[in-house]
Amino acid sequence: MQTFESNSTLLDDRHGSTPSDRNVSTVDLLTRVKIRARRRRWPIILGAVQVVTGMAYSLWWGPLTGLYGGRYWLTSGDVWLDYRTAHYIGWGSFGDIYGSAAGLLTFPAYILVLAPIAMLTGAWHLSETYPYVLQHPTAWLVVGPYVMAIGSFSLFAFDRLAERLGVPARRRIALCLAEAALQWPVAVIWGHPDDLIAVGLACYAFVSIMDGKGRAAGWTFGVAVAFQPLVLLVLPLLLAKADRSSIVGMVVRSAVPSVLLLAVPLGYDFHDTYRIVQQPWYGRVQFPTPWTSMAPHAADGEVLSGPSHFLTVVAGVGLGIIAWRRLWSSSTLLGAMTIVLALRPVIEPAIAPYYLWPTFALALVLVAARSDRFGTVAVVVTGSFLVLQNHLGPWWVWYGAAVVGLGIAVVAGGGLPRRWQQTSARDGAPKTSIEAAPVGG
Repeated sequence: MQTFESNSTLLDDRHGSTPSDRNVSTVDLLTRVKIRARRRRWPIILGAVQVVTGMAYSLWWGPLTGLYGGRYWLTSGDVWLDYRTAHYIGWGSFGDIYGSAAGLLTFPAYILVLAPIAMLTGAWHLSETYPYVLQHPTAWLVVGPYVMAIGSFSLFAFDRLAERLGVPARRRIALCLAEAALQWPVAVIWGHPDDLIAVGLACYAFVSIMDGKGRAAGWTFGVAVAFQPLVLLVLPLLLAKADRSSIVGMVVRSAVPSVLLLAVPLGYDFHDTYRIVQQPWYGRVQFPTPWTSMAPHAADGEVLSGPSHFLTVVAGVGLGIIAWRRLWSSSTLLGAMTIVLALRPVIEPAIAPYYLWPTFALALVLVAARSDRFGTVAVVVTGSFLVLQNHLGPWWVWYGAAVVGLGIAVVAGGGLPRRWQQTSARDGAPKTSIEAAPVGG
């Protein structure tokens, strides 16, 4: 009579795969990782460059130029505010993150990503520039590279979107270089990788929709919203591309991550958490717009941006309805997204220069997909954005230049849909399209 112990084949069946099978699986996994890394080598390289150059700027630019007396490391104040809030999670007070006096006004996924590093630097007793400004906060040597590294995520997303749109390999390299230059001040100077991550995830969600993966698109976009709700502006346009039968499921999945993350703060501290709807601008408005004086103000004088956000959402919904009825192609939808994203800084009562980034970044992808003269156009688009990261004199000069710059980006990306281009509902494909066949990864 056979037993498991006397029959090696049966013994292997009982324990599952053999050691050789597991070795083969490991080799296959490593091979797939190598292939994916090779395909995304330029985002990887440029992400590393962003960290190195960003930290070099932060640590040495002040002493070299004498800025602020040459005694301070140049670090982003917004990073320290978010970092302070991240400590509340480590202290077991997640429900109080909106009442922490650090001014958190977005959804909390980014704070969750910062929390492990905040706990680590706290355990090491490293110093931070909050609530008092320090010349050399030692925690920056850990949090600085971390924030800059995760901010490079958008490079991978734009490269994947460009690949899906059929952009040639050499032009994708040029696109990565342009996108890296474009996002450098957002990650390094302004300290907002949450915007970079959210827009990157939204691009991945769009690629999933193009590939017919509605479930994956919904969850991916839901995580994007949890990082930065500004991507909700393009949700109606994503839904216009999705399969009609999957729209409800995608909307639900897009909401679930944020609902789960906000449930505890809303239940624990509803008053302070509700302020994310009002969107107050804390402190002096450094880049005012024509709408600053007309915007509602809180009792303590803070400018409230909530109503302007609502108007932008209405515009996004309107474009989404038109796109749904007209069955716009992917290129037309992406062009419409640049328009919606450009409306946000145009009608905001209080903005920061990095608010312009999503429009410029997405426009570059469209230029790469549509134009053989990508290099020339990319220089103009990227240069316009970098110039707008500085004060240009009176507020109206900067605002006017910003509107012109956004217009250049929108036009470069395709501009307004020509005669509200319609795709035949019979064949389901536009007469002209830049869509390519699906590519894995």
